[in-house]
Amino acid sequence: MAKHRELANIVFATTLGHTSASKIWRTVVFAGAMLVMPLAAGCGSRNKPAPLEPMPVTRTEPAPTEAEQDAKAAESKAAEDKAAAEAEAMAEQEAADKAAADAAAKEIAAKETADREAAAAEAAKKPRPRTTKARPTGRGFILS
Repeated sequence: MAKHRELANIVFATTLGHTSASKIWRTVVFAGAMLVMPLAAGCGSRNKPAPLEPMPVTRTEPAPTEAEQDAKAAESKAAEDKAAAEAEAMAEQEAADKAAADAAAKEIAAKETADREAAAAEAAKKPRPRTTKARPTGRGFILS
């Protein structure tokens, strides 16, 4: 009820000419702060600290001997050679596939060309439909 009285007091004071603008502005600012507060606070969520993980144990390994280094170098060289051979074989396979595709495309193009030439020759043999010597039959549109 007190809120209604306060609001009525503000309304009547403004209509009577009293200066209550400061009270209205304080109310608006307070209401705006109440609206913005949940957004600024992040709705109560806080950044949780990351769980602690144990430190990894570092083990020192003895230095490799020359024989082990040579063996590792030989293994890496063999792996590189194998990868190079596979890449070369893949390139040769791609080249062969491309050549086969090109040959098939040429064969299809030659067949289409032959079909077009045969169709043109067949069309040249037939007379045009309007050049017949016989008198046309059927209904026609005659203007006379």
